Amino acid sequence: GLAGLKYHPCLALLVTLGGPSAVPAEGVALDEGPVRWLADNGKKGISPGATGAVTVHLRPEFAAEHYAKTEAELAPRVVPGIARGLGAQVSGVALHRWKFSEPSTTYPEPCVWLPELGLGFAGDAFGGPRVEGAAISGLALADKILAESGQ
Repeated sequence: GLAGLKYHPCLALLVTLGGPSAVPAEGVALDEGPVRWLADNGKKGISPGATGAVTVHLRPEFAAEHYAKTEAELAPRVVPGIARGLGAQVSGVALHRWKFSEPSTTYPEPCVWLPELGLGFAGDAFGGPRVEGAAISGLALADKILAESGQ
């Protein structure tokens, strides 16, 4: 049931650089260490025109273990391991936390609609652990609501 849904936390660092980053537009997935993913915000279109802004996603296990730490505590553990690949000197680090970031368990249906309560549930825990899964889940819920209303 819904009570069984569990999520991994996420820690993300926004690393600002003194110049353009060397991170490619498609980002970089890392296989080892605390860092899972690097993305250049300007090259990805997240922050058009921005140079030297890199989002660093940490592994779920690392995030769970270090969730309460501050950016001052995390930066020395994370930044040295990626500094060579950034392409410019680090000028700042900002920490962002998501307690419920990525589903570690999922629901077997794409959504839940409880018409008697007018209540529905959708998201990545239903449609798959990506933005696309959350969107598909939301569309499935919309279809159920519309079908019930006769539209």
